[in-house]
Amino acid sequence: MYILTQDKKTILEFGHIEFGRLEVGRNIVGNRDGRIALTANSGSYSTPVLMGLYPDEEAAGRELARIWSALKNGEKFFEVQ
Repeated sequence: MYILTQDKKTILEFGHIEFGRLEVGRNIVGNRDGRIALTANSGSYSTPVLMGLYPDEEAAGRELARIWSALKNGEKFFEVQ
């Protein structure tokens, strides 16, 4: 599945690149007012890939659930909101 990040600047090929995890947590990529980040980590990347920023953990968790649903349903393309 291809995933387009929220800022529309990065396309991740999920499955081709073996991501170690998708996670919700405090934003550690840049200074973004302490918002909550959804990131993808891989053994092949030295830093997390920022997939999206959210006002709280609940909103980020909902987006993570949408990605999980798309993966389970075998969707080929997903756009992070």
